[in-house]
Amino acid sequence: MKRGRDADAASSALARIQRDAADPGVNLMPALLAAVTAYVTVGEITAALETVFGTWAERAIA
Repeated sequence: MKRGRDADAASSALARIQRDAADPGVNLMPALLAAVTAYVTVGEITAALETVFGTWAERAIA
């Protein structure tokens, strides 16, 4: 899938996801749809969102 896609379009779509995710007033769905249309993988989208939101780990209660 990655081999046949437009690398510039995929890169731009990932940058847009990061930019839009950082602004709480922006609807993220159009950026996600643009990324999927550019054949960006779910893993790449998740990694882009992770750079903005980080990861959450549950604390163990003993």
